[in-house]
Amino acid sequence: MTAPEKEAMSIHSRRAPWLVMTALAFVVLAAACGGADSDADTQSTEISALAPPPIVSAPEPVPPFVSDPELAQFVTAEALDLPARFVPVARDDREPILSLGLVERAARVTYSSASTREILSFDLLQLEEGVSADTFFSAFADALRDNTEFQGVNTIGVPRGIGERARRYVFSVNGDDAESAVILRDGLIALITHRRPLGLRQALDLGELMERLDRVLQDDS
Repeated sequence: MTAPEKEAMSIHSRRAPWLVMTALAFVVLAAACGGADSDADTQSTEISALAPPPIVSAPEPVPPFVSDPELAQFVTAEALDLPARFVPVARDDREPILSLGLVERAARVTYSSASTREILSFDLLQLEEGVSADTFFSAFADALRDNTEFQGVNTIGVPRGIGERARRYVFSVNGDDAESAVILRDGLIALITHRRPLGLRQALDLGELMERLDRVLQDDS
């Protein structure tokens, strides 16, 4: 064996223990990490088995909406002199109006006429103190036009003197004629919605109803 070969073998024999130790170190480190995870998992499993199950509380049911009696009195059949064909009915066609926010109290009343298949709804909203009535009114009225169920929405002029602000729209919905009006009076928003079969003769005059409702609101103030 030549001298260079002997020197190479000597270097190789010196490196071999370090390579083995390095490899063993990686194996031990991996085993230790794996063992730690295993021990932790085992310990966690044991703790979980001993610990009581977490208490999951059921969401509190949303209380049913109840109309404010002081507001509801403004839209009784007697106060508005509604035709006798209109009788009060339960309604669930809209979300609770208080979910809009910025509203202190509200009333929601609906009447129906079986003979003419008309539906007449009222929503009265008393705004919270400090809420801009003009800003809320504009946003609320604009939202009526944005309803995707309403087709061919057109604005009708409102006679001067009805409400501090007022708007009136006509449209169609699911093949029926419909119109709505919204009035602002003394921080109170009043929405009227009237739906009737297409081409119904002698339907309720919403313009006159707006005037009567506004007078009722003013008389109270």
